[in-house]
Amino acid sequence: GLSFDGVAGLAVDHERGWAVVAGCDTLSIIDIHTAHCIRSAKIDTGMSFDGKLSVALHDGRAYVAGCAKLLAVDLATLTEVGRVKIRTGASFEGGVGLAMRGSIAFVAGPFKLTIID
Repeated sequence: GLSFDGVAGLAVDHERGWAVVAGCDTLSIIDIHTAHCIRSAKIDTGMSFDGKLSVALHDGRAYVAGCAKLLAVDLATLTEVGRVKIRTGASFEGGVGLAMRGSIAFVAGPFKLTIID
């Protein structure tokens, strides 16, 4: 769902052999050995087609950070199980970084670092 200027978020679960890829409106689980899509679902990141997302994995969930939202998506069902508004200072065409340490999310934009527990 991205334009040629967009950048998808990616996280890899080596134990399961999955790559989790998030575009502006879709989250997909890809088999890293065959490159086939295992399953895919629509998500609402609030990002434009030129946006840049970040993805992190923790405890059976994919966390997707955009410029104004952090989503939690259950990987077993690909349903959204949580959402929080964040202020990163990034525009809808901007990019954010995301890292997880346990259940704590660190989201970095151009002007702000947000820590969510």
